[in-house]
Amino acid sequence: MTTASKAPFPFPLQLGALDWFCHPTDTDFLAPVWKDGQALAGNGYTALRVDRGYWDARDFEPASPAFLMRFETLPWARFHGIPDEWHKLDDIRGHLYRSAPTYPWTAKGKCAPSRVWRVGATFLARLSHLQLIARLPRCEIHLGVMGPEAPLLFRFNGGLGMLAADKKLTEAGFSVFQPQTYHDGTPVAKNQGPCVLPKKEPYWKAFEPTDA
Repeated sequence: MTTASKAPFPFPLQLGALDWFCHPTDTDFLAPVWKDGQALAGNGYTALRVDRGYWDARDFEPASPAFLMRFETLPWARFHGIPDEWHKLDDIRGHLYRSAPTYPWTAKGKCAPSRVWRVGATFLARLSHLQLIARLPRCEIHLGVMGPEAPLLFRFNGGLGMLAADKKLTEAGFSVFQPQTYHDGTPVAKNQGPCVLPKKEPYWKAFEPTDA
């Protein structure tokens, strides 16, 4: 695959959907793997744990020690006991695909240039990654307590995953799921609208430099 798509992945997920979350050149993350009844996939930016899909264990190689050493050090424990601060990506689908989807990799297997969005109060993400995550069935992102290096947690029908924070991203051209406040600065208990356009910023920020 060399081009992006906005077509939603069907539920149950099929093997081809997991391939989108693998890395084109990293030998540890070239293909989805199997461990303890779950299909696992990662690429250094996104990681998935999938419990339900149109497959069985025979369709996968067992997860290698090199894969697990990198994958299991991710903060999966953050999913336990978190507050109910989930937001549906379907609510902003029109914004996500207002422009053509961006393929997340260059021909050399590097992270491709992409516009940058702010998600919630602080998290900066490449639009290409948000577009990909939004293809997962009924995908929701979590906007609870988020530190400067905390990943963006998401869940979907059949599994859960996370998008790593990237220190190279410093500016955003568009914001979604912004926390709202009353006139006195008191936060609104629940987000009343999915999107807020930042003032004095262009709708589409210039492309972020590639990692190449």
